Amino acid sequence: MTHAPGKYADSEGLRERAVALRRAPTEQAKPAARKRWEHELAVRGEERQRTKAVAAGRIGTTTDRELFMTGGALRRAEGAEDKPYARRENVQFVNSDPNVVRISLAWLDVLGVDRERLRYRVVIRVTADVEGAENRWADLAGTGISQLRQTTIKEHNPRTIRRNAGENHRGCLVISVLRGAGSYRRVEGRWSGTVVAAEQRTP
Repeated sequence: MTHAPGKYADSEGLRERAVALRRAPTEQAKPAARKRWEHELAVRGEERQRTKAVAAGRIGTTTDRELFMTGGALRRAEGAEDKPYARRENVQFVNSDPNVVRISLAWLDVLGVDRERLRYRVVIRVTADVEGAENRWADLAGTGISQLRQTTIKEHNPRTIRRNAGENHRGCLVISVLRGAGSYRRVEGRWSGTVVAAEQRTP
């Protein structure tokens, strides 16, 4: 018995479409999968915030000694330390994190550095909201925008892909201490003492 070729062709076509439907998610399944993933992200986000909140609650109040050591470590991480062949006995912070800047300012208070001896300067890319960044940093530092030194504008490099750009980019705040050599030496001395104490510590 012979069969028309078109009949088998139609059957093969139906079979292929059925297999494709079994393998690929339907349009109705995609929104459901997306909703499950969004729920999972929300759960993870809540857990992340709970973990941070518990950790923050365990800190309690901070003593001047603890703040001094924290600020000293942040200061040491800034680099550009004094060398016998290149004297750099100055106290300076450069950071883009507002919370690090807050701790740095509190640390300088613990050191007894008068706020009148502090100088501020914003460093930011030309593509960002320069005026907005200057206002935000001046407000955080508790000073007037007129007290900021001339902002350093960094040219935009189109070959560099940066995600922290645009209107929300705040740049960095540079905090410098005038006549800071004495403060620098005291900080360096206590840092050396901290290193020795850490090495002698019994685990």
